[in-house]
Amino acid sequence: MAKLPQLLTRHFKKSEKEATKLQTSVPRAATEAEIAADTTELAVQLSRLNVGQGDHVLVCLEQAEVAAVVEKAVWRLGAQLHRLPATTTAVELEAALQAEPMTAMLVRDDLLGTVKAERSTVTRLVPLKTTTSVTLIRDRSLVGHLPQTTA
Repeated sequence: MAKLPQLLTRHFKKSEKEATKLQTSVPRAATEAEIAADTTELAVQLSRLNVGQGDHVLVCLEQAEVAAVVEKAVWRLGAQLHRLPATTTAVELEAALQAEPMTAMLVRDDLLGTVKAERSTVTRLVPLKTTTSVTLIRDRSLVGHLPQTTA
């Protein structure tokens, strides 16, 4: 036990000029209320872009909590969810988009250029409580869900 304080003393003497990093905050889990509010907000944003029953929505995000929010919002609208792993490359994403046209897409920031390339899109930045924001992309070349009118 006597060696540990000596080792620590030597370490701190060697690294006096280097900044010591201490992790003071632990990422907290989202509450049920935050998840419910985000699900509602995302469902509203999707429906404003005419995404609904039977439309295809592609999701490739890193954060599990955000992916769960997206999943709930898509299911609420009756759309079909196509999930890609968070490690998907741009080439794999492009192949998936060529195989099946997607009405809406939510992807990592580094994949936004791949989705927008050679497509006419509408992009919305949706602020959420479970993360800073998510970029929602709607392919304008696909008709998508048209709102039902009442007579």
